[in-house]
Amino acid sequence: MSAAVDAIFAEDFAGRLLGFDHDAADEYARIAVTRKNPGRPISQFDAMIAACARSRGAALATRNEGFLRA
Repeated sequence: MSAAVDAIFAEDFAGRLLGFDHDAADEYARIAVTRKNPGRPISQFDAMIAACARSRGAALATRNEGFLRA
């Protein structure tokens, strides 16, 4: 099973997965604090996804309202 999962990541998701690096961690902190202070908290996972996109200057398309103004 592990080999099948490795193959999926290597073939199907090649170049489409973004890591959570130092730049994303910095953005995560900014997003979490910005959302928490005015009483609009964001889930940890949503903040991490938004941070990965923002740190790379990428657009994020979603129907998840948790991302509003993230």
